Amino acid sequence: MQIPKVILEADRPTIDADGQDISFVTVPVVDKNGIPCPTATNQLFFEVQGAGTYRAACNGDATSLELFHLPTMRLFSGKLVVLVQSTEQTGDITLLVTGKGLKSGKVTIESK
Repeated sequence: MQIPKVILEADRPTIDADGQDISFVTVPVVDKNGIPCPTATNQLFFEVQGAGTYRAACNGDATSLELFHLPTMRLFSGKLVVLVQSTEQTGDITLLVTGKGLKSGKVTIESK
């Protein structure tokens, strides 16, 4: 049996290194065939390295009491969105997303 995996889809490949620009990264979970898993509710954890910082996450669940600013959140309907903010430093920003029972995912966004 193949483990479901986390896919990261940044809204754009490059953001401005002005300390204010944000990339919205959609994080769905898919099965071995790339089919979305709409019933996935795994707790995910976020780590940002390089020229950016973790800003917030949102899963779209109006009943969720999880705090947006903490680098962890539970999936809702198999997905959520992570906001990554630039610093005033140019370079790559790497977002790593992990979760128990899932293959982790990673995306790199350029900040210039």
